[in-house]
Amino acid sequence: MKRAALPLVLVVFGVLTVVQLDLPGLYYDEALDVVPTMQILLGQPVQLERGVGVWIGGTALPVMVMDYVGAVNTYLTLPFFALLGVNVYSLRLMTIVASGITLVLGYRLGRRLFGESVGLLAVLLLAVHPSFVFWSRMGITVTSVMTVFSLGSLLAFLNWWERSDIRWLALGCLLLGVGLWAKLLFLWWIVALAVVGASLVLVDAWRSGGWRAGSLARRLGQIASPGAVGVGLVAFGVGCAPLLWYNMVSGATLETLRKNLVTTEYGVNNLDVGRNLAKAWETFGILLNGSYFWYQGGPFSNDWYLTIFLLSAAGASLLVAARARQYFGPLVAVLGIVALVVVQSSVTVSGHWATHLFILYPLPQLVIALFVVLLLRSGASAPGRLARWLGAILVVAPLVLGDLYVDYRYQATMNDTRGLATASNSIYRLADYLDSHEIRRPIAVDWGFSKNIQILTQGRVNPEEIYGFGKQASDVFVGEVRKRLADPSNLYLFHTGPYTVYPRLDVFTREAERMGRTIAVEEVFYQQDGQQLYLLVSAK
Repeated sequence: MKRAALPLVLVVFGVLTVVQLDLPGLYYDEALDVVPTMQILLGQPVQLERGVGVWIGGTALPVMVMDYVGAVNTYLTLPFFALLGVNVYSLRLMTIVASGITLVLGYRLGRRLFGESVGLLAVLLLAVHPSFVFWSRMGITVTSVMTVFSLGSLLAFLNWWERSDIRWLALGCLLLGVGLWAKLLFLWWIVALAVVGASLVLVDAWRSGGWRAGSLARRLGQIASPGAVGVGLVAFGVGCAPLLWYNMVSGATLETLRKNLVTTEYGVNNLDVGRNLAKAWETFGILLNGSYFWYQGGPFSNDWYLTIFLLSAAGASLLVAARARQYFGPLVAVLGIVALVVVQSSVTVSGHWATHLFILYPLPQLVIALFVVLLLRSGASAPGRLARWLGAILVVAPLVLGDLYVDYRYQATMNDTRGLATASNSIYRLADYLDSHEIRRPIAVDWGFSKNIQILTQGRVNPEEIYGFGKQASDVFVGEVRKRLADPSNLYLFHTGPYTVYPRLDVFTREAERMGRTIAVEEVFYQQDGQQLYLLVSAK
């Protein structure tokens, strides 16, 4: 029965993720990583972030897609686009497959640390979890492949520790490097792993004879020999070599860190420690309760999740201390990593979003599963067994049934809304209109129009972005507007008022009037509910 359990979990996850896979509409950040993938496959000029890349023959290969986001997904998507075509389905299938691998790795980690039952229950809890399900469908938005690198590195280090095989050390460090290249916030995982690992080595040395007896020196000699350090550094350097190359050429990641070190362009003050820690805790709660997906028609949430996780953490700690001390180290490691990542997430170079905490999966589910399994194993009397089963049901049922209900609500509502605002399926109609009317280079005067339209039209329509970041229009933006208005054949893309990301219409209108241009709305595109969403504007 247990042999069939993991495949069954994967089937359940697959069903939950592939239903209505084209909904919501293709989101800008989903397409960000894979525009170069399309361009490589179709033989189009490849867009390179800041012009930095590697050339093989006449083909340019990107190394980064943003200053702090690497081109990992760019290359992982290549076989999906090559086999299934450049479309929304193949794009989202890639991230679903990545999350399927996360489930397998999560099972192997749970089995390794706590036993088969814990591993299976944890991945069942994860497979139906709304945040995991819906971010896996739009995974490039959150770089969901990071969990493959985080779990893979942890499993590799466990193998190295137990077998003293330096090849596992090399693999673990390589995966850490690739994870850091994938997205800079992977640094949270590296720091948490290092702190927890060092702490457990110290505790293990103390428990096995005391530091004065030389136990610590022996342990450190195992893991910090010159050979091991050298292999680890080389493997890590190979993994993040594209990130290193990008900064050797441009220095852009370091410059972005410098600019956003105190106050980010999204308005986060990193010196406001108390407020940021509170915000980090709030985003952790959103991760667990699944309430992030307003753009699908929600939010809906499983309000029991955070409470059950906290009770499970406390209950598992008590049961481990009383009856299952062999799990002390693994439980401390899992809880320690969760705590350290959440605390580190309070410091950011962008904003506080629950998407950033995707990297924690499946650690919260492992804690809950451990508590349930230990609860079922404690005591032997008949009344005790009944109470334990009731307790386990009271933990698992609200999570599984509650999550499935939330999954259903999102799917049902998304069927009605077809996605809202910047995730509306109206983007498909807009892309079709631009393509069929041969409007090849419209001017995007707001965020959300470029990358997704490029993918949907397979590069036949390539909007030019001029909006600039920040709520206030800059002098640079004004100059770009004047330059574009000089050509009366240009057409411009805007969101309507409530859905605008960067307000630029007033400034655009002012400059058009100064240049004697008359603004006219050429076409309006609507959400499913009939509200105006996109405007195609001329200025003649």
